[in-house]
Amino acid sequence: MNCISCHNIGNSVLCGFCAKHATKGMHKRANSIWHELVVQSDQCWHCGRTFPRDMLCGDHLITKGSRPDLRYDIRVGVSCCKECNTSGSKYRKQPSEEFLSQFRP
Repeated sequence: MNCISCHNIGNSVLCGFCAKHATKGMHKRANSIWHELVVQSDQCWHCGRTFPRDMLCGDHLITKGSRPDLRYDIRVGVSCCKECNTSGSKYRKQPSEEFLSQFRP
């Protein structure tokens, strides 16, 4: 995967350096591409139910607020139905400790 701005190879649609200097339009484009890459399945990662594409969105397993540097990293995203994409959902799963340990600074 290449950064859409500087084309550096990595796991992010928009690398950390470019994200800091990107225009609002570039962030919007990066967000759209991130969602398209993450929502490759018709199944919600949390509840396991199947949905049409327009009923799914991308969900950050590591929140953007806790790790803004991972906002555009496709490794932390999963397909998610709109119902499960809320913190209060009864189906919402938490990522494993093993998964989270990969991203500790």
